[in-house]
Amino acid sequence: MSAAHDTQFGVVERRGIELVSESERHGRPRDLFFVWVASNANVFSIVNGALLISLGLNFLQSVIVIVLGNIAGFFLLGLTSIQGPRTGTATFTINRAAFGRNGGRLLAFFNWLTLVGWDSSGVALMVIALLTLTHVVGWSIGDTTWFKVAVIVFVAAVQLSIPALGHATIMVVQKILSWAFVFCFLLVTVMLAGKAQLTGGQAGTFATMTIGFALIMSAGGYRSWAQRWQRSYPVHPIPSPASPPLSLRGSWCPICY
Repeated sequence: MSAAHDTQFGVVERRGIELVSESERHGRPRDLFFVWVASNANVFSIVNGALLISLGLNFLQSVIVIVLGNIAGFFLLGLTSIQGPRTGTATFTINRAAFGRNGGRLLAFFNWLTLVGWDSSGVALMVIALLTLTHVVGWSIGDTTWFKVAVIVFVAAVQLSIPALGHATIMVVQKILSWAFVFCFLLVTVMLAGKAQLTGGQAGTFATMTIGFALIMSAGGYRSWAQRWQRSYPVHPIPSPASPPLSLRGSWCPICY
C-alpha cells in the first residue's frame, strides 16, 4: 500500500482496515483539532441544546449539563483514541481480540446503525436548513419539488463523496468547514442575543439532568471510530496521557454552541 493515497488531497484512499506500517505513519496530534471542531460546530449542537430545554431544564442546568457532558464525552474519546497509534488499525478490527470475530460483527452492526442514523439525520437537517434559508431570503424556488430534490441529491452527494476520498482530503475539508461553521455560529449568536432568556424557568429534576447528561455525553464524542483518525500517526510523538487532554480541546465547540 502506497502512503501517497493517505497523504494527497483529492486522491481516493484505498486503505481499509489494513495495518498502517511505521514507515507510512505521518501527522501530529494537533492536526486533529480541526477535525473535532468541524465535527461538532454544526446544527446538531443547537438541536441538542434545544432538547435540554424541551426536557424541562432551565438555562443554568442546561449549561451545567452541556459542560460536564462534553468534558466526559471527549475525555472518553481521547482514551479510545490511544489504541490507534499503538495498533495502526481501526476500532472494530481491534475489538476482535476481546470479543472474537462473531462478537466483533455484532458490535460493528450496531455501529453501522449509528452511522446510518447520523448520516441520515445530518442530511435531513442540512436540507431543512437550506430550504429554510431560501424562505428567509424570500426565494419562492424553495417551494418547488425539483429544487427540493436537487438539494437532497446535492447534500447527499457531498456527504458521501468527501469521506470516500479519505484521510488527507477530510483533514483539509474539516479545516475549511471549521472556520465557516464558527463564523456562522457567531453570526447566529449575534442575531439571537437580544432574544435569549437567561433567567427564569422552572428547574428540572436530578433525573432529568441525568438524562440530559447522558444525551450530551453520547453526542459529544465519536468513540466508536476515534482510532480511525489516529492510527496513521507515529507512536512515539503521541504519548498516551496526552490523548484525553488533546481531545478535550475540541469540546469547546459544542459547549459554546
